[in-house]
Amino acid sequence: MLLTFEPITNKEPSSRLLKTLTFTSVGGILTVVLSPFVADTDAFMANLLVMHILLIFPLVYTESSTSLSSKSASAYAIVLYSLSAGANLSIYANQWFNCLATLAPFNQHTWYQVYNTAITTFFGHPAQSSVSYDIVCMQLISIAWMYTASQRDYKHVPGWVWVLIVATPLMSASFTLPLFFAGYEYGKATQTSAKRD
Repeated sequence: MLLTFEPITNKEPSSRLLKTLTFTSVGGILTVVLSPFVADTDAFMANLLVMHILLIFPLVYTESSTSLSSKSASAYAIVLYSLSAGANLSIYANQWFNCLATLAPFNQHTWYQVYNTAITTFFGHPAQSSVSYDIVCMQLISIAWMYTASQRDYKHVPGWVWVLIVATPLMSASFTLPLFFAGYEYGKATQTSAKRD
């Protein structure tokens, strides 16, 4: 549905909005990193509360009249998307390492074990299956987004986008989609600089 609307190309985000998003993103990442260390302590609920306040904070944002230049706005956006991709990659890698650590020592059946464990987990319980289907749908929607946005804005799919599309099923869209947005912002910033020169 969102792909049917034309993007707003003339409006740049305000400095205040980008600073708010930076603060809440960094704060949110810190609470996620802190979560495993406070999971069994009294600080867990406070950490969870801070995490959710930071999620809601940008939603109650009030518009500021000052706006940044396109280049500055793109720089902020690239940093935010890169932070998001890095945080998601670290979480994803930690989950993979924990998963692989539960397997028997490496032998000829290891890849079968990984596959079998993934399928068993996917269908292990109706609630787990629901979450698993949500993740599969999110991956497919993210791939569709990267493809259609590239076709719309670049008139073709650049090689770096194909790499992200192919990597999405293995690396997760939580990593590849922010990288796509960072790349898009970088392209927008370099295009703006080229037009000025």
